[in-house]
Amino acid sequence: MWPFSKTSDPSAELPGVKLNRDGSMEFELTEEERREVDQFFIPLKQYKFHPEIADILPKAATACALSKYASGLIVSLTFITSEEEYEARKPEVMATLNRAIAAGLKAVSLYELPQFAKNLASYYEIAGRRKEMEHWQALYQKRKANWTPSQLDELLLMWLEA
Repeated sequence: MWPFSKTSDPSAELPGVKLNRDGSMEFELTEEERREVDQFFIPLKQYKFHPEIADILPKAATACALSKYASGLIVSLTFITSEEEYEARKPEVMATLNRAIAAGLKAVSLYELPQFAKNLASYYEIAGRRKEMEHWQALYQKRKANWTPSQLDELLLMWLEA
C-alpha cells in the first residue's frame, strides 16, 4: 500500500531516500548518517558475535544506529519552547523532521524490529502527517503481534534504550 499522497513526491524532501510508486524504496546514507553509523560500530569491534548472526548484524546494527540518530534529531526539537520560536524556526524544524523520517525509513527497511516502525510512526505524527503515521502505526501493530524477539532483537532494543 502506498501511504503517501499521490499528488506529490513524498521523498523529495527526505535526504537520501527515493520512494517508488510500487511502495519500494531506494536509499543511500547521507554523510551525517554514515558518520553516526560509523560511530555506532566503534565499540562493537571489540566483540565477537556468533556466526549465526554475523550476516545480519551489520544491517541490524546499522538500522539501530539510524533509529538512534533519528530519535536524537527529534529530541533536539524539544528545546523549542514557544510558538513564536517554532514559527521562526519552522523551515529548520521541518528539515530536521524530514531527516528523522528519512533515517527512520532506512532503519525500517534494513531490519524488521517492530520498534523501528513505531518510532517512524511517531516521527510522522510529530510532522503532522496523519496518513503516514497511521500506516506505520498499523505496521508496528502487525509486526508486534506476530513477533517473538530473538536474542539479537533484545540486544537491539537494549542499544536503542542506551
